[in-house]
Amino acid sequence: MKTKNLLLVAVLAASTLCLNAQRLLISEEFSSPEWQAEFLRLNPGSTDGTSATLINPNAPNVLAWATRSPADATYGAYLYGSMNITDLYFGKYKLAGNTEIINGTVPTNKTCAADGGNHNVTISEGAKAGLEYPMGFRLFKGSEASGTGYFEFPEVPNAGRVYMHVLCGNNTTASELVIQQLVDEVWTTINTKTIKKRNDIEATSKVDEVLNYYVDSRTPVKLRIAHTTSKPFVLLFETSIEEHPSVELKQSIDSATAILAANASNIGTAYGQYPQAVYDSLAYVKDSLTIVHDDLTKTRANLMNATTGMNDAITYFYANVNDVGTGFNPVNTITLKQYGRKLVTSEATRISIFNTDGTLLYQQDNVKIMDVPASIRQGIYLVKSKSGVQKMYFGE
Repeated sequence: MKTKNLLLVAVLAASTLCLNAQRLLISEEFSSPEWQAEFLRLNPGSTDGTSATLINPNAPNVLAWATRSPADATYGAYLYGSMNITDLYFGKYKLAGNTEIINGTVPTNKTCAADGGNHNVTISEGAKAGLEYPMGFRLFKGSEASGTGYFEFPEVPNAGRVYMHVLCGNNTTASELVIQQLVDEVWTTINTKTIKKRNDIEATSKVDEVLNYYVDSRTPVKLRIAHTTSKPFVLLFETSIEEHPSVELKQSIDSATAILAANASNIGTAYGQYPQAVYDSLAYVKDSLTIVHDDLTKTRANLMNATTGMNDAITYFYANVNDVGTGFNPVNTITLKQYGRKLVTSEATRISIFNTDGTLLYQQDNVKIMDVPASIRQGIYLVKSKSGVQKMYFGE
C-alpha cells in the first residue's frame, strides 16, 4: 500500500509538471522533411519538366518542387512558384504563396524550432548543391490567382495562442500580416502585426521575429495567417496553435470529480482511507474552480492559476491517505484556526492565501502565527496549509 501510494504521488506530480505548457493543436515547420515531401507531392511539375502536360492540373508550375540553389535562374532569385493553391496540403491546410530559400539574411532567434532556429534545408542541385540555407513559406501580395498570400488552418475545437516565427521580406520597409477568422463564410481580420524591416530589429544579430496572438476562443474556430495588400513579403518559418487554457482546467476538474466519486465510501481513519477533512478539501477546491472555469470573463492567467491549484489539491489528496504505522502519510493532526485577521496553526508550516479564482496573494513559510496583511482586503479567501484548504472570511 505504501509503495502504491508513493507511485501515485510521483505520477501525479510528474503529470502536473507536464501540464504547465498548453497542448499544441497544430504545429508546423515548413523546412521539415515532411513538408518538403508534401510540397513535392502537390507540385510535381510536368511529365518532362518543360511541357504544359502537368502531372497535377492544380499545380501550374512545369518544374517539380525542389530545394534548388537560390542562384538558379529557373527559380528567379530565391523562389519556387507558382504553387498549387487548390489542393489541401496534408489534406487540411490551404496555401497561397510560394517557398523561399534565403542565402543572405539568416534567422537567428533561438527560441523556436526543433533545429535551433535555423530552419535549414539542403540544396538538392545547382550551383550550391549540398549546402544548407533557411527556407520558409512566403506570403506575398498578388499570390498567383489568389490576390493575397495566406496559410489557412483547418477548424480547431478551440484556440489559445497563435505562434508565428517570421522574417520580413524587405530591407527598406516593414512588412505586415493579419490573423483572420472565418465568420459567416467571410474572412474577417481580428489582428494585424507589423514586422520590422530587417535592419530595424532590436539587435543587429536578430533579423527575425516571434509573433504571438491570443485568440482565446473556447469554441470551434477557423483561422488563417494572411498577407496584407499594402506591405508585401513575409516569410513564415513556423506556426502553431495552442489549446485554450480552459480545456486543461476542465480536464483537471474532471480528474478531481472522478477521484472524489471513487473514494466517496473510502472515508475514515483506517489504513488506506482518506480523512474527511482531506476529502472535503478536494471537493471544495473542485467546486470553487469549477466556478472559475464556467466564468467566461476569466483571463487565461486566471484559468492557468486555477489549473495549478486544482492539480495541487489532487496531489495533496493523494499524499494524505491514512498510512498509520508505516511512517508514511500519518493521519493529519495539524490544525489551522482563525482569530479575526490572525491565523494560528498547531505546527510551523507554510500558509498561503488565494483569492477565489486561485490567484496566490500572500504566502509565509515556517510560521505558527500569521497576521493577515493589510493588502488582503475584506472578503472571502482560500487559505492553504498542511491542514488542507479552508474557506475564510477576513474583515477590515
